[in-house]
Amino acid sequence: MKLLFLVHDFLPEHVGGTEVHTGELALELARRGHEVLIACTERELSRADGQVLERSWNGLRVLEVAHSREYACAEHSWEEPGARETFARILEQERPDLLHVQHFAQWGSAVLEVARERRLPAVVTLHDYHLLCANACLLRADGSLCAGDCAACFEGLPRPRAGTDAPALAAAADARRAWHARHLRLAARVIAPSSFLAATLLERRMCSASQLETLASGVAGPWREPQPSDPASPLRLAYVGGIYPHKGVHVLVEAFSRLPRGCATLDVHGVLEWFPTYVAQLRAICGEREDLRWRGRFAPEELDARLDAADVLVVPSLWYENRPLTIQAAFRRGVCVVASDLGGMAELVQPGRGGQRFPRGDVDGLARLLRALARDRERVLALARARPLLPTLEQVADRHLELYAAALAAPFSPGPGALG
Repeated sequence: MKLLFLVHDFLPEHVGGTEVHTGELALELARRGHEVLIACTERELSRADGQVLERSWNGLRVLEVAHSREYACAEHSWEEPGARETFARILEQERPDLLHVQHFAQWGSAVLEVARERRLPAVVTLHDYHLLCANACLLRADGSLCAGDCAACFEGLPRPRAGTDAPALAAAADARRAWHARHLRLAARVIAPSSFLAATLLERRMCSASQLETLASGVAGPWREPQPSDPASPLRLAYVGGIYPHKGVHVLVEAFSRLPRGCATLDVHGVLEWFPTYVAQLRAICGEREDLRWRGRFAPEELDARLDAADVLVVPSLWYENRPLTIQAAFRRGVCVVASDLGGMAELVQPGRGGQRFPRGDVDGLARLLRALARDRERVLALARARPLLPTLEQVADRHLELYAAALAAPFSPGPGALG
């Protein structure tokens, strides 16, 4: 079977949960004898918009489409008229058996209409809230949580055709959601890695219950038994992931600053160059301290080594997240997890099973929890030992192949209609 994976960004330049999952699943399916082609985008002003550069990643073909994305109006940011033409050319050239969309950003959901016109079955995995929210995080400008029914995320977009007053913004936000919902109904299957995301999609009527499949991202790599933390040494805390405001790194750094000196160390792993102003603010919270180390960018294959050097992984995100791969990796490596009590994080970190949770954005609450763990290393070990069982990459790949087979066997419906 020839599979086309469509994703916004891809490895090795972009290292996030969506990209890592896409790469791991693609490699596993290729190992089983399927031909997997990955089409991604890259902001590249030295190439013409839509120009395709072919490259290789771990033996897989990657078609990298250049984009500048200077939108004339807000509507173009979801209609993506140029991407539709580029995608059609790729289909004509490659003729895959099935399309699997891993992210619609820079492509637009109308690619599903293009696929339908060519009778190409499509499966979609939604890794965040992009179809509901222009910033994909369901966060308002003031940092408060959103239900996916406001227009606050439009502040970062060009003005809609109808203007920038409140009614025009609300109408544009409604039009954006309706556009994506109409096209999403063309997918044979819509995969949500967390129950929270699945429930949100149904609540906002983005797809039908018959389309929806809740399927976790599979865990790849060796498991390790939890290791005892040395009570004579500081508790080793780690953050692994993107370093930008909605990830809540400032919440962790603030909490760390309130711990007694010698109580713990903190290693921050992630790209420091993408949001320099925010990183400068983070550095200013604690000043120059030997017990707070900014480790910078790392490759996916280095993740295990970073986790193995920690007693506790802290995931302080301020948005709902979906199903963070870092939490799954921490469980796999026997590392205790402390996470915000929100969205997919709360699903993974059940009380007493692999870690503990704290209220979203609660600096004092996080500081108290970390201080208590630093004092009780037996508790840290007990939490790590109580980690949940997780599906393997091989098991998840098996289910994907079942979904693909069903999509290929299903008759084509005439097109999008009203949801019941």
